[in-house]
Amino acid sequence: MKREDLDRILQQHQLWLESDGVKGERANLRGANLQGADLRSAYLRNADLRNASLQGANLWGADLRGAKFSINIRDCWIFRHVKVTQDALPWLILHPMWTEFKDTVQILPT
Repeated sequence: MKREDLDRILQQHQLWLESDGVKGERANLRGANLQGADLRSAYLRNADLRNASLQGANLWGADLRGAKFSINIRDCWIFRHVKVTQDALPWLILHPMWTEFKDTVQILPT
């Protein structure tokens, strides 16, 4: 995915969140090619990331609360300091670096 397309989607998503769905649009990144994407501190709350290619993606500090993803999270490069809801925990513990990152992950109630 081109960076400008991703930026537009993220801007619309943030507007959607801030307006309680009145403006903007929920980020639908399902199946998107996000290989190597720099998503540091991205506001991805409630975004659909299922089956997105996250190989090499940097999610450092991203807000993933309520985001929908699948086993693809194991392919991201880094997810230190992310915010997630409890329903994401089964996927996160599959990441090969879970033991290294787990103390930095903020897990919130669903």
